[in-house]
Amino acid sequence: NFDAKPSAMNTSSRMRMAVLVVLLVALVCVPDAMAKKSKKKKTEDSIITCHVCKHAVKGLIERTFPKRSQVTIATELEGLCEFANFKTADYPPPKTTAVCKTFLGDHEDDVESVLSNKKIPAEEVIEEICTKRTKVCAGVDPNAKVNKPPSVMVDGKPIKTKNGKVDL
Repeated sequence: NFDAKPSAMNTSSRMRMAVLVVLLVALVCVPDAMAKKSKKKKTEDSIITCHVCKHAVKGLIERTFPKRSQVTIATELEGLCEFANFKTADYPPPKTTAVCKTFLGDHEDDVESVLSNKKIPAEEVIEEICTKRTKVCAGVDPNAKVNKPPSVMVDGKPIKTKNGKVDL
């Protein structure tokens, strides 16, 4: 006997099955989307950290070479992550200063060791510190940029812009 109308049991079973399928799809897709977002964030963080390393080490080279004394290096490392040192950086403070503090907290000994080693020429110091010793630039495309809208900073605070111009 074939019943043309589906029974309540069949309808209920179908609803449960549909809900189960939706839940399974969500369980499969949501972690994948989150992983992609996390990977993008990690990539952006890596690009910024690499940039901060190169910018900071370049400044250290300018202020400590050719003398490279322990006192000069120690003094420059103390003020390395100050706002003023990142005014001309590709990524503005305060993000860069915070990344710099983390970087220096993790790698100060490596930075000091390389800067103190007079056998390493100035033109190799950035590569030695940022890629070889600390590995913060290892695997990072040197031409990579984080795609963020340009921001104008005044006294370390973002200022609203319209079409890239400051609204006064």
